[in-house]
Amino acid sequence: MIRKRFLDVYRRDILKEAEAQGTQAIKDGNRAAHHGDAVGDASLYEFGLREDEFLLFDIYGFSAREILSLSKC
Repeated sequence: MIRKRFLDVYRRDILKEAEAQGTQAIKDGNRAAHHGDAVGDASLYEFGLREDEFLLFDIYGFSAREILSLSKC
């Protein structure tokens, strides 16, 4: 959703394509970008896509492993 949002925002803001204004991809991407969740964020660390786990702990108060184990309860 976020990548689709990025491409439509590029079309809207850089290419000035009027039909890209307010597309569903932008709306969906905004929801994904601005209303994320701990499990989704923890997955980034679990799959090695991020290494700054201190940031995750600062935001949620748990490590990636703790968040993922709690989500299985």
